[in-house]
Amino acid sequence: MNLGSLWIVFVSLVLQFAILFAIRGCKKRNRFCKYWNDKLYGDLIWTGPIDYFITGFIDIGFALAMNLNRMTSKGGWGIAYVTNYSLVVFIFCMLVFTIWHISFLCKNFDHLEDEEFEIYEAAFSGMAKKNRSEIWIYIIFYSRRIAFVLIMTQDVNLFTQLVVLTIIPLVNISYVIVYKPFEE
Repeated sequence: MNLGSLWIVFVSLVLQFAILFAIRGCKKRNRFCKYWNDKLYGDLIWTGPIDYFITGFIDIGFALAMNLNRMTSKGGWGIAYVTNYSLVVFIFCMLVFTIWHISFLCKNFDHLEDEEFEIYEAAFSGMAKKNRSEIWIYIIFYSRRIAFVLIMTQDVNLFTQLVVLTIIPLVNISYVIVYKPFEE
């Protein structure tokens, strides 16, 4: 169905990890491997996957929702089973990532400016890191995208779509105006 491009990116992420671990294995013996390990470690382990899920959250969500609506068991052991298993894997990854991201920000908010958290920078880029209420921006971000995907891919009447698509941005704007999370 629509999961082909998601699998290509997912496999490329996995291959990046395989290459990185091969480089890490020989970094003590080879100066070239040590150089590339130092350059790539932070980007490949954390920045790449975090950016992939944050940037592609709505695209991945649309692909998953469309596949979920068309999920079938017809077709034997062919593409239907591969697609169904892929769908379950990606839904699991998206749920785990969303929960991890919000809990990571809640747990480590006071330490985000520490040098040891620099490798996780993609998880909190754009945050002023001054006010704990900034975390709600990410909660609204994920909620807005999930609601948008569900409204646009389910059989919902036009009035409900318009109401939800009007209320969601108003909640986001109202939150920023009322709580001023980025104020210093």
